[in-house]
Amino acid sequence: MSEFLNPCNDAVFKMFFASPQNRGFLMSILQAILNFPSQIETLELLNPALGNNLLTEKGVILDLALRLQDGTLIDVEMQVARTDGFRKRMLYYWAKLHSGQLKEGDPHNKLPRTVSIVILDYNEFKEAPDEVHSIFELRERTRGTLFLPDLELHFLELRKHEAWLNKMSSQEKTQDQKTLDHWLRFFKIKELSAAELTEIHKEPLMSDAIKALETLSQDPSAKELADAREKARINWIFMNTEAEARGKAEGKAEGKAEGKAEGKAEGIAESRKHFVMAAHSNGMPLEQISKIFGIPMDEVQEILEGK
Repeated sequence: MSEFLNPCNDAVFKMFFASPQNRGFLMSILQAILNFPSQIETLELLNPALGNNLLTEKGVILDLALRLQDGTLIDVEMQVARTDGFRKRMLYYWAKLHSGQLKEGDPHNKLPRTVSIVILDYNEFKEAPDEVHSIFELRERTRGTLFLPDLELHFLELRKHEAWLNKMSSQEKTQDQKTLDHWLRFFKIKELSAAELTEIHKEPLMSDAIKALETLSQDPSAKELADAREKARINWIFMNTEAEARGKAEGKAEGKAEGKAEGKAEGIAESRKHFVMAAHSNGMPLEQISKIFGIPMDEVQEILEGK
């Protein structure tokens, strides 16, 4: 089986969907998520450049901003791990995109409908374990009256895919739901068995998408950019967990009369624990954790088991 680049890597995600040759794939997934009454006819990508210089910058979001034929603005991004302030950031990004379209002197009724879409490779809304697609709007609290359709936030949680399918098993899925199912499988392509990959190939659109991803995966420059982005993500985890662990260790050391050496030892142990737990929660394989942080595999296992 071919070795695919991970479409959940946000650099790969943007390279794939920003490609003019893959514009039909972008229209397909947007239609499946937004469920427009009629098919999307045209779209304009507002930020097609990947911005290679930003790949290693900490905290930079590689998103896709686009405009549909009716003026609707859409921002799409891939998020592989929970971050502090995520929901506030999403609202801020939506507001920035929405208000940024209004020029000085323009009437406010020129502001377009603005939609944010985030594909999550973790569970954000744990209160809904079998709801793969969450949609947030601006409504009156008791009557449910929609204030305006201009604010719309969509979240797709990949880890709820199977639970959603089980819930939908007794129902007749719409065409958009079937297409959404195919795209959710596509994003988890590196986890599919050979039989599952053969099955998804039966859908012509998805077969073409897999071939396009295979072509991208064979491009050395694309692989280099994907690796750079993954290393930046790992460094981001490392730096944040190190700062948190250092703060805890210093606090413990200050509370001891003679305990500088003891505090330092506890700080090292605390740092190792935080590195392992944070990297694991962000989806890093155990072998990679052991190699990058220089921690033996048996110690990695012990930390994750809470020993």
